[in-house]
Amino acid sequence: MGDALLRWKDVLTLMALHAFAQDGIVTSPIAEHLFLIRWLATAQKQARFARHLAIDIPLLLDKYPK
Repeated sequence: MGDALLRWKDVLTLMALHAFAQDGIVTSPIAEHLFLIRWLATAQKQARFARHLAIDIPLLLDKYPK
């Protein structure tokens, strides 16, 4: 079940990224990276995900430089 939940988070993130790319906000790989890092940081601050899902956010934020 954990893998299915992780895939669901991936889908939501990619949908948001696609929407911003369509609007011309994300136009390069660097912009894409910054978008994802900022999106994850905001999701963490706003507690958008249940605790069992949010546990992965700090790991992702620590793994990739800002």
